[in-house]
Amino acid sequence: MTKDEIIAGIDEQLASLERLRNFLESLRPEELLIQTFVHGVMGFLVTAVDYLQVNLVEIKNKVRMS
Repeated sequence: MTKDEIIAGIDEQLASLERLRNFLESLRPEELLIQTFVHGVMGFLVTAVDYLQVNLVEIKNKVRMS
């Protein structure tokens, strides 16, 4: 694989993660108890997606510089 192919693959993953993040943030449960639980889980998932995005950007930058 070339650097450009690796970077393109990382960009695709970043776009997928952004779509997942937007979907997770769009979920709005109706009942308060479920909402509290889901809010906690959603916060964790959104944080995990953010973490993956940051790491992918760092990898992409390292690939560019190599």
